[in-house]
Amino acid sequence: MSRLAPIYAAIALFPLIAAGAALPYVALQYRRPGSLAPGQLILVGLFGLYLMGLAFAVVLPLRPVSADFCQAFGVDPRLNPLNIFDQARAVRSTGGISAVLRDRDLQDIPLNVMLFIPLGMFVRHLLKRGFLATVAIGAAVSLFIELTQLTGNWGLYPCAYRFFSTADLVTNTIGAGIGALCAPLLGLVPGQATPSSETELRRVTPGRRLLATFCNVALIAAVGFALLAAFGLLLDASRGQLFVSESIRSQALRAFALVLVPGVAACLLVPLAARGVTPGEWAVLLQPSNTGPGASAPDPMVVVLRFLLVQAPMLLAAAAGVAGFEPAWALLAVLALIQVGLVWTARDWNGGAELRLGIVVKDAR
Repeated sequence: MSRLAPIYAAIALFPLIAAGAALPYVALQYRRPGSLAPGQLILVGLFGLYLMGLAFAVVLPLRPVSADFCQAFGVDPRLNPLNIFDQARAVRSTGGISAVLRDRDLQDIPLNVMLFIPLGMFVRHLLKRGFLATVAIGAAVSLFIELTQLTGNWGLYPCAYRFFSTADLVTNTIGAGIGALCAPLLGLVPGQATPSSETELRRVTPGRRLLATFCNVALIAAVGFALLAAFGLLLDASRGQLFVSESIRSQALRAFALVLVPGVAACLLVPLAARGVTPGEWAVLLQPSNTGPGASAPDPMVVVLRFLLVQAPMLLAAAAGVAGFEPAWALLAVLALIQVGLVWTARDWNGGAELRLGIVVKDAR
């Protein structure tokens, strides 16, 4: 199995995991610090992708268990961290420096250091830990990984099939320390500034409204994939036909489960039941209201009209694309650009953003 295979697997699955985590994470940030900067969101996403890649690198490949599994794949722990130097001298004596550079076990030394540098950087920058605390967290994560390998993935396998190595504990901890020293580099990523005053905190900026839309899209995607998997099981399509079949039934079911059901629920049913607020607007503390006296919640007919004019065309275009009508993706891109333009040009109104439906989106605090 290629060394890069766990990374490819993490990249493939990360969008689905991120979609499920986006709304609760954004909601938590808006209820603790009070805001979330775009640069911050990007770094958190990269941290999540890194952690997934690290986890996959520990458990993959998942070997099939057979009667002779331990005889074929079982390994003993490497308890002496200095043995690696004896191995390097032995390899050099037989093949020279070039053999040392080609030796897979010796290649793991710099790779293990580099593997934990991002952990040290992210922990110190995002979690605001000191140097010693960051190094300790790196050592604890490395110990957990090595114990996972020592115990055969915590008992899922009858014996260890990957090496428990004290040398890896040392090199991983060194990597975390280097990352902690390099953490100030993450401060150079733009877009991490947070509001410094109450007035700025309550501003309904275009970025905040687009973040609400992003949360809605992420929620629709996460719920849609869950529904698609459930429909696949219910319809006995778990062998893959539902996901790859080009039959009209499969295409319609994919569009129905992936887009239409979660989209109508998030953009119409939830706002009708929650004073006009979509899940994404709830996450970023936004509240649509009438522009007239009293600033009451919008009427149900206005909520329906907003859905029909704003969200429904995009949902239909996405559903058509999922169902196999490829030009619908281009239409969806055009509609998305129009919506972004409308968000960016919305007129300020008494601390909120006025929509073209007789309502205004304001801070909910």
